[in-house]
Amino acid sequence: AKKRCDWPAIAALAPLLPEPLDPAWLPLADEVAFALGRLARYRDAADLWRATFQLAPTWRRASALAYVHYEAALVRRRPRDPDQAFSLEEARDGFRRWVAEALELDPQSVKDLYRLGVFEAQVESAHDKVALRAFLAAITAYRALPAPLRERGDLRKTHAKALYAAGRSALRLGRVKLARRLAFACQRADAPHDHLDPMHRLDLAGRACLANGELDHAERAFRLALDAKGPPRRDHLLVRLSEVAEARGDLPEAIRWLEAHTRPERRAAWIWRRLGDLQRAAGDLEGALSSWHAAIQKDRMGKHLTWTRLADAHAERGELKRAERTYRKAVDFARKRWSKEHAPALRGLAAVLEARGKDEPAERIHARLRKVEPDRARRPLSSPPQEEQA
Repeated sequence: AKKRCDWPAIAALAPLLPEPLDPAWLPLADEVAFALGRLARYRDAADLWRATFQLAPTWRRASALAYVHYEAALVRRRPRDPDQAFSLEEARDGFRRWVAEALELDPQSVKDLYRLGVFEAQVESAHDKVALRAFLAAITAYRALPAPLRERGDLRKTHAKALYAAGRSALRLGRVKLARRLAFACQRADAPHDHLDPMHRLDLAGRACLANGELDHAERAFRLALDAKGPPRRDHLLVRLSEVAEARGDLPEAIRWLEAHTRPERRAAWIWRRLGDLQRAAGDLEGALSSWHAAIQKDRMGKHLTWTRLADAHAERGELKRAERTYRKAVDFARKRWSKEHAPALRGLAAVLEARGKDEPAERIHARLRKVEPDRARRPLSSPPQEEQA
């Protein structure tokens, strides 16, 4: 059954296990617990892994318990049975508890170090400093393995994924040279095996080169990525190439590229938003407003980003009532959709309220902003807009 990946057949053996669990049954209990995890029966799997760990506390069992909670936290597969689902808090606490246990038993566990990095980077909302340390530790641990182990497919794949994820986190942190080294190391290590889609590897290398000012190398990487193996959607690569043109100071070419290579009826909201940014930078505010309004029509996730841009434009033109309404839309959407404050919209709203003489509401917004950005001093508008005519 295991060779066929017939997890239901193995999970069906669970009633054979005695209660309380007897050490003689540990080999079967381990297999059943693994199968339960594959079936997204997270609570049953965790209960059984805990029972086996109590009888024989090994690294493998602690690592398996960490993985059950890790997978539940990432919500890659939702359990069909709601009773099997962990809350996000349970998944977080369980993962932290058991990954610490696993790393206590094996501090050089490549997979546990990698999963810790992913957990910090994705589940904990881009805790990239901590994530990067974990990814680098996973890379170091892999490279310290004996040569035969480094050729094991699962460890080789984890190493490639750690290089990619470390490069991504380094890029977010502005550590451009480190990101470039990691991206190129990922390309060298994974090119013979393609554990990661080549499109993603080349995209990361291009982004690192772009951030490092190597525009020709960045363009080459993005063009190679366009033709490389990977998911069919390539819109983000088209946008990357427009970023190369912008970095060269050629805004007309950046705009032309996007307009020529993305069809308006299929253009995603974030591409409309990007096109509007380029048009505004080129001095075409009316074109930017048109693009941002198109983004609003198609957007479900990032309306607050577009509304903030629209509100900035209204404030710039002295349309303060309209700017205030639009900033509030951005603030409310971010709180409702993402359960967070959107600081750029709060800053704009506070400035507009001050310009309109609404000092008390402005101070309330500043108080909210201080909670989000406690180290940021209040910044006045560089050129306060005038109240629009009634």
